[in-house]
Amino acid sequence: MTQSAGDAFARRVGYLESIRGLASLQVLVLHVLTAFAPVLVFSTLATGTIAGLVRESPLFFIYDGYSAVYLFFVLSGTVLTAAFAPRLDRPGALLAGRVTRLLVPAAAACIFSFAIKLAVGSPNVAAGALTHSSWLASLWRPPPGVGFLVRDAVVNGLFLGYAGMGTPTLLGFGRWLDPVTLAYVAPIWTLSVELQGSVLVLLLTLAQRRSRTSWLLTLAAATTFLARTHFLCFIAGHVLAVALRRGRLPDLPRAVTVALIAAGIFLCVRAEVWQAPVLAKVCQAHLLAILPCTPHPQKVLGALVLYFGLVTSPAIRAALTRPMLIGLGRLSFSIYLVHWPIVFGLGALLLVTAAPMIGLRAARLATVVVVLGASLVAAAAFARIDAGAIILGRRVRDASGGRPAPARMAR
Repeated sequence: MTQSAGDAFARRVGYLESIRGLASLQVLVLHVLTAFAPVLVFSTLATGTIAGLVRESPLFFIYDGYSAVYLFFVLSGTVLTAAFAPRLDRPGALLAGRVTRLLVPAAAACIFSFAIKLAVGSPNVAAGALTHSSWLASLWRPPPGVGFLVRDAVVNGLFLGYAGMGTPTLLGFGRWLDPVTLAYVAPIWTLSVELQGSVLVLLLTLAQRRSRTSWLLTLAAATTFLARTHFLCFIAGHVLAVALRRGRLPDLPRAVTVALIAAGIFLCVRAEVWQAPVLAKVCQAHLLAILPCTPHPQKVLGALVLYFGLVTSPAIRAALTRPMLIGLGRLSFSIYLVHWPIVFGLGALLLVTAAPMIGLRAARLATVVVVLGASLVAAAAFARIDAGAIILGRRVRDASGGRPAPARMAR
């Protein structure tokens, strides 16, 4: 890997941050609308309405949070490959730093949610009845006590996930996990996937340093066994990182990138009501030792197509390097972690308090605006914890012997 290739990759990190920031807004808006305007999210509530037309149009992508999660995973595959490459002599140190980096903000977010829960109780139950959102009423119902708080922040968030969500479910062990209805911060189920994906990316990067043949064989095996899961995103992100660092990812014509982006959005949005027949057959096939499909295979595919369109478009890369978007990207993890108790606690309390005074429709609108604003403000404050976690993770990595060494990536 040449120094110039490394510098070229570093210059592109800004637009990758922006993609992450916009994806975090998709998740935030999805959860706010699911809570306070569920007609825009659930097809059974939207039949024959304007909201139904919005939901089945490309506008749905604005709040397609599941597709955003898969974009997060692709981005992680790209960024972690670059971060791991100079430090492969101490893989254990890299993993120790990664665990620390994820654990600290996850625990802090759960404590934040715990504090709000103590302060406001369960207004989400009454708010869910007002908005006809069973989703809002049924979640954020953890058992009392510090014991579950610790288990939720550490074990569930970083290693296992929840029943029906994450890798243990794909392996058939989901029934023994805690239900997501108990979670203090349900979105942290993705952190377990992030950690597992980090191990996968590290293994691929180690194989690449060993030799080109070793890398290709490892890549082929990983793709074969994991192609139907969310881990395909990490694999794709890793491959794109290798191409980016070598300067081998082409800038495609505008018409091609527009087509890729449109196709990606189409696949993601249509996955709500339709699945491509070929994907349905692939998911239904019983294949020995190959993990079954993740719950949203078409969204995975759509996210991959969309991401490739974005990173091969010079015009979009330039547009995404604006300081405001990069700043949003730096808040993305904080937005992802802190908004949950704001929606279920503060937002729900505002709705049930305001509805009798100003009417339900006005209260819904006010709640949506306040929750979006409060989530961004809270994320800006929480960003200090996130930044501290990054620094602490690097210190743990370096203390464990993970200082940079000359990279010897296979050509």
